Amino acid sequence: EDALKRFGADIIRLWASSQDYRQDINTSMALMGRMSDPYRRIRNTFRFLLGNLHDFDPRKDSVEYTALPEIDRWALHKTHRLIETVTRAFEGFEFHKVHHSIHHFCAVDMSAFYFDVLKDRLYTWGKDSTGRRAAQTALQEVLQALVKLSAPLLVHTAEEAWSAMKQKDEDLPSVHLATWPQVKTQWIDVELEKRWAKLIRIREGVLRGLETLRENKSIGKSLEAYICFYVPNKELYDFLKIHESALVPLLMV
Repeated sequence: EDALKRFGADIIRLWASSQDYRQDINTSMALMGRMSDPYRRIRNTFRFLLGNLHDFDPRKDSVEYTALPEIDRWALHKTHRLIETVTRAFEGFEFHKVHHSIHHFCAVDMSAFYFDVLKDRLYTWGKDSTGRRAAQTALQEVLQALVKLSAPLLVHTAEEAWSAMKQKDEDLPSVHLATWPQVKTQWIDVELEKRWAKLIRIREGVLRGLETLRENKSIGKSLEAYICFYVPNKELYDFLKIHESALVPLLMV
């Protein structure tokens, strides 16, 4: 009861879901309080999604899957892998796996990578441009899946997000009445995931180099930098050449 007053119900629920109840559980105010950061990351993911879908109507603005840029198809692949993983974990009563999968998806796949790369397209491209609408098409799918997947854990936050959604796939007053999201197998693309895992590793290497330049005060923002790749073999050269058009937005240089 003290913890509920101090942190709120959803943070306590998030803490409970993080524990593997098949083993001894240690608890204290401090341990429960540590859930504030993971909770904030998930909540901020909802805020970003809702904020960037304010002018999106799926019925007229959606872009066909085949016309989406690869990075948006990557986001849909990750979303439907998440549905797969979370559903299996719930069915097996492995709530700690649900917790870690949703948190990793929000903090790493979305906030640290996809949203970061997307900002330029969302904020600077024409309002009705295909690129911006493509990004919103993916974000709408992410939001609808995420709000339903997180509802059993974050009952109040998910309900708040649901009430703020302008467009829903089900016209219902509560997320807790909604049907469970289904995996769209046609959106799961293993080869695409492998390609983007390689691009993300390259991006991480570049970001480390940019951070060094930032620390040296050589640059401020990454957009002040110009990247020149020296590659050790033709295979990597050909791979980068194929994805050349994706590199500038991916590396934000």
